Amino acid sequence: MKRGSIVAAKSFEFINYYANEHDCRSIVHCIEDSRDKLHSIILAKYKNNPQRVDHIVDEICRSNFPMTVGQLERFLMKYNGKPAMAQENVKELVDIKTTGITSEEKACFDILKAGISRTMVLLNNLGVHELTERLQEATAEAEGVIVRGAEEENRREQLRIEEEERLERERVEEEEKKIEEQRAKTSKQPSYSSSAKREEEKKATAGVGRKASTQAATLLASPKSAAHGHAHFEHAHIPHSGHEAKASLILRRDAVQMVIDWWNSTLLLQRRFRGFRERKKYRATRKKRVEAATRIQSSVRTHIFVKKFKNYLQKQYSSNIEQLWDDEKHLFYWYYKKTKEAVWEEPNVPYRPMIRDRFTQQLMQAWPNLDHAVVVEQEAPPGICMICKEEEATRICNQCEVWPGCNRVKWGNGYLHTCFVCFATFHSDTVEKRKHTFTVTKAIKARPLTCCVCEKLATRRCKGLVLPDDTKDKLQTVILSCLDIPLDGKKEYQIEEDEFVETVRVKLELDGYMSTERIKSLFVECRGKFKEKRKNAEIWKRFGEHLEAVHDECDENYCDECWQDTHRKGRRQKHEWVGFNAGCRICVECQIQPALKFCTTCEDDYCVDCAKDTHRHGKKHHHVFEDIKEELEPQQTHCMECENRAGTDQCGFCKKSFCNSCSKFSHPKQCAVRIKLQGGRDKESHEIQCVVCGKPPDTMCMQCGDVYCSVKWMGNPGCFKKTHMKGKKKEHKTVAYTFLADREKHEKEELERAKREQDEKLARLLAEKAAREEFERSMQAKAAARKYKLEVEAQKEFEEKHMHRMAAAAKKSLGRFLPSLLLGGGSSSSGVKRAKTLAKMRATLPDARSLNEQQPAGPLGGRSDERVKFVREENDAGQEAYSPPPVTNAPP
Repeated sequence: MKRGSIVAAKSFEFINYYANEHDCRSIVHCIEDSRDKLHSIILAKYKNNPQRVDHIVDEICRSNFPMTVGQLERFLMKYNGKPAMAQENVKELVDIKTTGITSEEKACFDILKAGISRTMVLLNNLGVHELTERLQEATAEAEGVIVRGAEEENRREQLRIEEEERLERERVEEEEKKIEEQRAKTSKQPSYSSSAKREEEKKATAGVGRKASTQAATLLASPKSAAHGHAHFEHAHIPHSGHEAKASLILRRDAVQMVIDWWNSTLLLQRRFRGFRERKKYRATRKKRVEAATRIQSSVRTHIFVKKFKNYLQKQYSSNIEQLWDDEKHLFYWYYKKTKEAVWEEPNVPYRPMIRDRFTQQLMQAWPNLDHAVVVEQEAPPGICMICKEEEATRICNQCEVWPGCNRVKWGNGYLHTCFVCFATFHSDTVEKRKHTFTVTKAIKARPLTCCVCEKLATRRCKGLVLPDDTKDKLQTVILSCLDIPLDGKKEYQIEEDEFVETVRVKLELDGYMSTERIKSLFVECRGKFKEKRKNAEIWKRFGEHLEAVHDECDENYCDECWQDTHRKGRRQKHEWVGFNAGCRICVECQIQPALKFCTTCEDDYCVDCAKDTHRHGKKHHHVFEDIKEELEPQQTHCMECENRAGTDQCGFCKKSFCNSCSKFSHPKQCAVRIKLQGGRDKESHEIQCVVCGKPPDTMCMQCGDVYCSVKWMGNPGCFKKTHMKGKKKEHKTVAYTFLADREKHEKEELERAKREQDEKLARLLAEKAAREEFERSMQAKAAARKYKLEVEAQKEFEEKHMHRMAAAAKKSLGRFLPSLLLGGGSSSSGVKRAKTLAKMRATLPDARSLNEQQPAGPLGGRSDERVKFVREENDAGQEAYSPPPVTNAPP
């Protein structure tokens, strides 16, 4: 399970739920018992607020439904560091429906119990007593859980009632003590009438009784109003208990699942038995078919051989060429009777041979009666072409009544019966014959594919040497590079043999497909005799034509034995093949390949190439094709690669089914599991099963190269010793075979590497996040320092400007009083006048220190807009106050 799945599953776990299905507590009791656990979890978040934590836990314990770990974590994360808000909003966790209520759980239990009861009746009728007893045990266990839960609830309810009675008695005793104390106090006071005293005691006792009954009723009616110390009295009556849910779980797990498992097991046994029975029938039928096919094949082959041998003897019998013996030169020569010529070279056509007499052993010509006998042409048998007398007749000419040899034919009702080829040839002589019509007597059917060597039914078709898909693209790149015109105008150099071989092996990557001698011979053929006149691009084009011809090098059908015999050595050893069933459906167009497409309109079978060629234009372009797939045996699936053939082989790595050709050639290059584990190597390079029993191997024979397991038991010395007990195999030695262990180690290392990369990625993300936060904090600190520096500089500049303005205002006010000081004389009256003027000037001039002291504190002495407004008002006032009056008596 992945790490995220584990975390998600943990977040859905309940904090206050049953320990298991045998837990007798109800949901209320589980919630009450989880108080300490909740208190420790919440107190770990709010360590300095124990009272708030107690209040939060009390509110959570009043819930009617259990709470999950994820709910509590999200709530604590939402109010992280905010205990007061958590206390106010703790209602978000209360009464959230996380489980079913009693009616739902009871309905589920009743449905399961009714279904199981009905199942037990059916099983008892069928005689399955063991399963019936197990279902009864599961039902009894489920009902026992409900009974034990009810008993536990009654026990806790009794304890609750006893605790309430005890509390009530304690309260009554306390009230009685108070009454006794009050009586003791009143006894010291002056006595009064006994009747009044009895009346007072009666009223006090009645008041105490009413108070105790009222408190008890309140406690029973509203359990949620109890104090913290009596929290276990809460939830006296809730809408669900949970015992039916536990019982339903037991029925579902121990009863319903058991029935399902028994049902699946029964189906599996039935399927296996029926499959075994059908396979047994199929083997018997296949054996009979093989015997019948062998007899038919033997008869057909004998007939074919007799027919061919008969035709050959007939051609020799009617030949105009005779073989003769020359006694002087002691050589055979051949004599043409028509031309009367004699040649020493043997002709390529049948001739009348010379044989030795059986008794005298002297040379003589075969069929000595031919010198005087007349050869009579035989009549075509019924159903055979009347012209060639070899092929089956498939057409009747509706107009021809006279033809060569028609007098000797005694069947056909006077009509000409021909095959397709003879009809076309015979009616192509004149225009009148071309207008003849015909009637089809026998539909042409494609013969089954036969082996080109032994003429048995073929099972595979050779594809020749299959080159990589990107070979043509690489060759085209080489040709284009040769077509580039040199910029300096030099003559194009001529490619040499070594460079050609190196290019084919390295750039085109054909080293494993062709030998060096083969590449050199192709270079000589592509270069030709005029090597100086042929350009490099032409050489590579001719080489590409040779590569295209490689596919048609062995385009024939074979049986399994003949293909292995003919492809055991040389260049054919690297050929690939595609398999098919013996006697499969044949393409009606080419009749040399198995059919893979069926045209629903034409109702004919085609191979892929013929289907494209014949349905490329016209109305046939809109025909619909269906894939032709092989019939499957029981428990078989189609090939995962070609999807047409039956999957007979299973990949030892990805465990998928493939046909024999795809499993050998195409799938090993594309199997992701194989490429990951062993770099795309073949299956034979690393076996994964013991060659004897199929179990995981751990030993390999150094001489045989086979792998074996080391499983032993009484009577079995082991797979290796079992196969090496006789002959020279006794001397064979073994070594440890660690491929499976290495593969398992590789998979473990891959998992550890993936986990390590994930952890490194997470650590890198956390480090980047911390660095980013540190950078943001440093930038904020720099911004605050820069702001403080600017404020200090602005304050300093403001104070300087303010001092200048004050000095300017003082200078202007001094100009106002200067004429009075200058015009005064040396008399005492003028001195008094100047003193008054100076006092007035001092009173009028503002003091800079006092103005600075009146400014508010701060780096700028207040807000900038208030400071600017203040300065403007002072300047305006100064201009009005300190404007000098006009001078009337100016001194000379």
